[in-house]
Amino acid sequence: MEINKTMERERRKLQRVSDHVALTYREISSDELDLKIENHDKLRLRLSLRSIFEHEKHQHASLTKPILENQPDVARYLGYLDKQLELLSNVLLPGIDTGLNAPNYHVDITTTGLGFVTDKPLPVDTSLEVRLRLFPSRILLVIYGAVAYCDPAHKANTRKLGIDFLYLHDQDREYLAQHILALNHQP
Repeated sequence: MEINKTMERERRKLQRVSDHVALTYREISSDELDLKIENHDKLRLRLSLRSIFEHEKHQHASLTKPILENQPDVARYLGYLDKQLELLSNVLLPGIDTGLNAPNYHVDITTTGLGFVTDKPLPVDTSLEVRLRLFPSRILLVIYGAVAYCDPAHKANTRKLGIDFLYLHDQDREYLAQHILALNHQP
């Protein structure tokens, strides 16, 4: 039995990475959790479209610099079109923009949970909705989880919060696994 626990700890260590992500989380009731999981596919479709839009925008951002330098009129027009697309996506995909545009948390993350330092103590087993944006892909994941631990951290008035994932769509788990694998193979 002890060998299995040791092997599991080692396996988790290999699959865990430290990363800087954009993150928000909020407490939800058990009833709300059940409803959110039931309706997650609708939200996920909208999130996927927004994530694709953000990813493509980010991927092509480097192309605008030479245009800006060599053809400022074209660059201004492309900026105008970009703003129009942003407005259109906000109308078609309302309620998705979370303001998660830049990393704001350092986390330890696996495909089954995450941990980070916070100033908000929460009781163990508290249900949470977590919105997590990965960089540089800008993929936004909505995860439902529960507080696994909330221990004192090194800095005064802070806690190390651990969250076990209760629900993460299979495709999102695959995105997360690929992200972790890529980080593990960085020099």
